[in-house]
Amino acid sequence: MPKPEELRLTEFGSEDSDYEDDIFNSSIIHNYNKKQQRCTRTRLFGSIMLSLTILLAVIVVSLSLYSLNKDPCHLPSGRLPGTIIPGHYDIWINPDLNTLNFSGKVDISIEVLNSTSCIILHSLNQNITHVKVKNEAGDILPSKEHITDSENEFLKIPLKEKLQKGKISLLVHYNGVITEGLKGFYRSYYTTKTNETRVVAVTQFEATYARHAFPCFDEPAYKATFSIVLIRDTSHTALSNMPEESSSVLENGNVEVRFQKTVKMSTYLVAFMIVDFSYREATTSSNKLVKTCILITCCLFSLQLHITTRYRIRTFQYQ
Repeated sequence: MPKPEELRLTEFGSEDSDYEDDIFNSSIIHNYNKKQQRCTRTRLFGSIMLSLTILLAVIVVSLSLYSLNKDPCHLPSGRLPGTIIPGHYDIWINPDLNTLNFSGKVDISIEVLNSTSCIILHSLNQNITHVKVKNEAGDILPSKEHITDSENEFLKIPLKEKLQKGKISLLVHYNGVITEGLKGFYRSYYTTKTNETRVVAVTQFEATYARHAFPCFDEPAYKATFSIVLIRDTSHTALSNMPEESSSVLENGNVEVRFQKTVKMSTYLVAFMIVDFSYREATTSSNKLVKTCILITCCLFSLQLHITTRYRIRTFQYQ
């Protein structure tokens, strides 16, 4: 029979063993619960990320569909699509040097290379007032309301029916401002001997500024010929790339000046101006008329005008 002390030790030892088992079991349960919590958090985080990804995808698709519905002529890039190309431009510009505004119209002969339901060309800072599309026979092709995409500098004209390969023409009427910057169709000032400030209107279209003056396919690869008509008052001179073909006096007393058709060239090479400068005319050996225009304030500039004209003649003869 065990002694009382041994009995107490045995009982105590048994109690310690049970206590250790309880601690071990509690530790296992605690670790299991922690693992479960981590798994729950991981699943929850994964569910949230999946939901956000799906939501983002839905938003992107919705915005794309909205963009397509809002702009049926949507372009994935900022370049012209190449489905149509210009052949010839008839440009008519009527500037007002008092209000520094101008009105214009452009009639573009276009070749359709690939079937398309949209005409896209460049235009910037212009109020488009009228658009008309015709087929080769002269019949009007119905179009939807035009879209002015200022961000990408496009004029977009959705058509009700697809264009097929062939020839069409596009007529656009618009208004614009003779700007202050040295690009597009801009204003320039000079002061006379009597301290009178005068304004002239000139152009700078290189590299992509022709779109400021008239709707056009304003990329160098889109070459075409140009026939330009400028309206001036009787105190100013109108000049452009080519020699003057004809002029006529309008009912309001202004003069309509028509210039000869240019060679095939890019839009950035087009140039015209309305000035009250003096100019000198000369003829090249191949009978090309050259006009050199310069502001003359003294005999020195008269000499410069003569020298500049001779230089331009030699340049044309070399070309």
